[in-house]
Amino acid sequence: MKKFKLVEVYTGRHGAFYSVQFEGDELSLFDAFLNKFEASHPEVTESIISRITEMADQMGIRASRFKFEGPEAEAFNDTEDLRLYCLRFGSFAIIIGSGDTKPDGIETFQEKVELHREVKILEAVSKSLRYYGINVQNLKEFLYTDLDIDL
Repeated sequence: MKKFKLVEVYTGRHGAFYSVQFEGDELSLFDAFLNKFEASHPEVTESIISRITEMADQMGIRASRFKFEGPEAEAFNDTEDLRLYCLRFGSFAIIIGSGDTKPDGIETFQEKVELHREVKILEAVSKSLRYYGINVQNLKEFLYTDLDIDL
């Protein structure tokens, strides 16, 4: 059993973005994703950051910016061979997880262990939030909670 908290990535007038940080980790999942891929995919990581600020400050969170990748997880659109997974809560809040590359020849996230793991983490986060009755849209400060997931 692991514990996690939600940390603010960016909040604007039209949207709020959070990421998952496990107890004992220095970085959130999103920060670790950026650290891992900013050198190899600088245009994509810069585009993701730009889209986050644009959605939060100007246009709100729109479903057209994402694609479904599982029962609950979605991925940012237009990220070349990178997949960055998230949980979208209506048009105002998103919890960003992590992701990895999706090489040619792989049709679904389940075919690559690292991608499958990231989707499963977000599904467990969603389940934990529902269990504890946490409303992400009114999140002020979220302390560590138990997350039931095998990593």
